[in-house]
Amino acid sequence: QELISKHKGYFETHYRTYHGVADLYQYFIEKGISLLNPQGFFSYIVANKWMRANYGGPLRTWLKQHKIKEITDFGDLRVFDFATTYPCIIIAQKGPVKEDYSFDVTQIKTLEFTELGGYVEENKYQVSTGSLDYKGWNLARLDEINLLGKLNKNSIPLGEYVKGKIYRGVLTGLNEAFVINKNTKDRLIAESPKSAEVLRPFLAGRDIKRYLPPNSDNYLIFFPKGYTDNHYTGKNPWNWLEETYPAIANQLKPYEDKAQKRWDKGDYWWELRACDYYKEFDKPKIIYQVFQIKPCFTYDKIGCFSNNSIWIIPNEDKKLIAILNSKIGWFLISTYCTKIQNGYQLIFKYLEKVPITNNENPQIVRLVDTLLKLNKDLQSTKLETQRKQIQRVIDHSEKKIDEMVYGLYGLSKNEIEIIENS
Repeated sequence: QELISKHKGYFETHYRTYHGVADLYQYFIEKGISLLNPQGFFSYIVANKWMRANYGGPLRTWLKQHKIKEITDFGDLRVFDFATTYPCIIIAQKGPVKEDYSFDVTQIKTLEFTELGGYVEENKYQVSTGSLDYKGWNLARLDEINLLGKLNKNSIPLGEYVKGKIYRGVLTGLNEAFVINKNTKDRLIAESPKSAEVLRPFLAGRDIKRYLPPNSDNYLIFFPKGYTDNHYTGKNPWNWLEETYPAIANQLKPYEDKAQKRWDKGDYWWELRACDYYKEFDKPKIIYQVFQIKPCFTYDKIGCFSNNSIWIIPNEDKKLIAILNSKIGWFLISTYCTKIQNGYQLIFKYLEKVPITNNENPQIVRLVDTLLKLNKDLQSTKLETQRKQIQRVIDHSEKKIDEMVYGLYGLSKNEIEIIENS
């Protein structure tokens, strides 16, 4: 972006695929296809992010108006040893095209093949341009597209379901100063009991397990922007901090120089950056890993804060946890979210599209409560025979939830098979 920024004015006036943050390859694709003769073919290997990213919208629209012949998508397979590039191969002809048409798609699942052309010939299928959305292309088979249509029926997007409240974890700018372990937390409270007022349980991604109430040995020293000015009266702010929270002040003092240099601090070096949703961390909420290789959502009722590898949904709807942890949930996540390093990135702009059914089943909520308790028991149980018994009940309960979520969405046996085999 820095290298091409001075040329953006030119791109904007000369290319229909222009977007303010588009990669340079978008313009190569447009120029390459535009230079073709009527019988010519354009083939290009390029990163596949344009198919879902916002900046790819103009390119997606423009390509549909030309003749896409084939897209071969390698997903997140490591095609090149020197880099992770998420490549795809586009083959296209020059347009214009006046009506919807179909083209060949191959999703490459493995690099263990003798010859790429043979693999493509055996695994390709057709996708209609009429099924492709400006907001992002889902190159799914027709039966999967029909299933997605059904899952979206009588449902609302997750972003709307939770009223847009999906938030990233806390950025301190200096974890070594503001994140402490349990021993340090206990010492600070022993030295000055008032320290407990500004200490919060603090989670990292490794602390989040599916249906397991969170627990962490780390704590956040939490002075949000505005805290000092709202509490101290007439004294030097640092003197006030030393008098009010002496143990905390002593703990933070060695980090003053580094904390001062943060660009994202509060009004004083011991404060965190401004954030409109700090209060949401204190509430009961759904929490999840932002990068997942399998469903990993759970429920926090003790007011944990977290780093930015964890996102939160300040909502107590346990049906929602069940859906997101279910096989349907994973099918939807893998459809709408960006694939990365054998997993998926569940940031808001992707996850918000997941359709959540309006249908209810009170038994699902009871099963979620059961799973939260069972997983907590499993963590504390040492006897192997008891652990196996608990795990069997957990597996059975999760299977029941999958069945009930299928029921919420009204899926047929064939539709369930599509999800089970995806």
